Amino acid sequence: MGNASGSSHRRVFRNYDGTEEVEPLVAYFTPVRGRMMKDPLPGMKLDTSFKNRCKDGLDATWQIASVVHHAGLNNLRVRAVGVGYSWSKMTSTRDILIDMSGLTRVITKQPQKYFEKYYLVEVQAGKVVREFVREIDIKFKLALPGMDSFMGQTVGGAVSTSSHGSGFNLQSISNSIVSLHMIIAGGIQVIIREPTAIETDMPLEHVRALVARAQFGDGPLEIISKQAFRAAQVGLGCLGIIYSVTFKCVPLFEIMEERRLTTFTWPASGDSLDFRIPRNFDSNYIGSNEFFSFFVNPFPKKCCSREGVEHVRVVYVRGRKATENDYLARPPCRDACACCCCEGCRGCTACEGCKTDCCASCYSSYVMREPSSIPGWIDNCMKMSIHKGHYVNTWYKVLQYNKGTAHVVSSEWSVALEDLEAALGDVIEMAVDYGRKHNYFNLMPLVCRLTKSDDAYLSLANKYRPDGSECERYAHIELPYFPGSYGVEEFHRALEDMLYERYQARAHWAKNRWFDARRIHDLYPGLEHWKEVYTVFNSDHTFDNQFTARCGFEDSHEEMARFPERSGHMTWRRKVGGYVIYKTDGSPAITRQPSRSFGRQSSRSSRSSRQGSQRGRPNMKTFQ
Repeated sequence: MGNASGSSHRRVFRNYDGTEEVEPLVAYFTPVRGRMMKDPLPGMKLDTSFKNRCKDGLDATWQIASVVHHAGLNNLRVRAVGVGYSWSKMTSTRDILIDMSGLTRVITKQPQKYFEKYYLVEVQAGKVVREFVREIDIKFKLALPGMDSFMGQTVGGAVSTSSHGSGFNLQSISNSIVSLHMIIAGGIQVIIREPTAIETDMPLEHVRALVARAQFGDGPLEIISKQAFRAAQVGLGCLGIIYSVTFKCVPLFEIMEERRLTTFTWPASGDSLDFRIPRNFDSNYIGSNEFFSFFVNPFPKKCCSREGVEHVRVVYVRGRKATENDYLARPPCRDACACCCCEGCRGCTACEGCKTDCCASCYSSYVMREPSSIPGWIDNCMKMSIHKGHYVNTWYKVLQYNKGTAHVVSSEWSVALEDLEAALGDVIEMAVDYGRKHNYFNLMPLVCRLTKSDDAYLSLANKYRPDGSECERYAHIELPYFPGSYGVEEFHRALEDMLYERYQARAHWAKNRWFDARRIHDLYPGLEHWKEVYTVFNSDHTFDNQFTARCGFEDSHEEMARFPERSGHMTWRRKVGGYVIYKTDGSPAITRQPSRSFGRQSSRSSRSSRQGSQRGRPNMKTFQ
């Protein structure tokens, strides 16, 4: 779990495994649940008229809003952070870091019905997903439609990075939200939601004008815009600070789970082009099994019964919502515990005592003495994870594999489902090549998940492909490592380069990834629409950091200033030592000098790479 250390004036935030540190130069700010009677930051002076309206103190939203407003006036940078389950520098900031981990309240007192089968629940963004789903179970007997196998991240972090579960018809958690309460540039509060069938979609020009007229201290603006909502669904922390999220929840349900062991035949030639997934394997995830994922040992072993044949060991996990008939036909087992004399209903790997950093360290130290034994160890661990019967329990107790007691470093890549067979074969071939030729082995199996595509512009499962085609289903291939393992980043990068070149694979935003502006521009056809929202919500660069510079997002400010006719109102353009507001006709209107000025490194290289990839791009009108 992420932690903050240091004195009260100079606190350092570290992500959960200590591989990333954030050292804000100005302040490490933690909003309080109650009302704050003083100015949130040292040296910060709130407007007298605003103080008079908040005589009873600042609640959490106004605490965050006042910090963001202060940052905009003084040319400071702000980012928010949760528990720190990320490795991609999204939370890095130069000046102010807002720690959201204290905002954990479920705001909704009584869920309202939404259409026929959903109920609305609003929760603060700092709530850990695991605690959130448990609380709505106890209070309201409600559930999310689906979730990732790891639920240790905050609600805001899970939504911002397109976290997902696994199922043929399941979408990411970002598609379970109805609205977002955010604080954007200038400390302006907005509530963003998608229009219903009877509501009028607000064009972005209207949104831009509405935000430009807003003043700090006003109540939240309601933005009913399809484009703004699709951008905010996966905002990566670049559009503003998420204060709360409203989810559409379903009645509580239980899952009946099965875990089975099978094998895939590895071609004798060792060429991934000859690798095939069995034809009937898709019957495990098409049909009644709503939840499905599978684990693969990437190192083939010789078959005992057939000479010259090698097999890849596979464990698949499938589940469906339990019904009364399931209980009558066969009494299910709810015992997930395990010990040395009883493997329990979910196998020995269900024992939490076996899933700790201490056990992982002992296992790594032992097997690395003889790397060639690693494939056999992985096989044995996979055998221990299966169970003969059916395991039934509350949905989140079934889907959650790891409670965060064992830390891993992983990368994940999303490919079209029709490319899964070829991509999986190439990953196995690369693992075999490094293992047999160079004696390099990873210590954990591959994890493969499935999801349905969506419309969020920066979602891993966005349905629009770089070639202009549409994709209905995605497969996600994850390769986890124990922290400190040798060669993790180098092997992850080699895999990412290969999968990008051959299958235009999208790397998970919050995990190990080696992206640049060119790749992001090529992989996300809706990126330009996302950037348009970015220039509205982050108009004064308050939320820029290393991550936005590396992705090439900051260039969109300069493009908007260069082509002001794209907007229906005024645009901001950063200049050395100040800001210039441009009118819609391109003429400068107002020049404002900030109280302090810092230079910004040029992102010329990312601009040139993006311009070089313009050829062959699909028509953007297709994605509007």
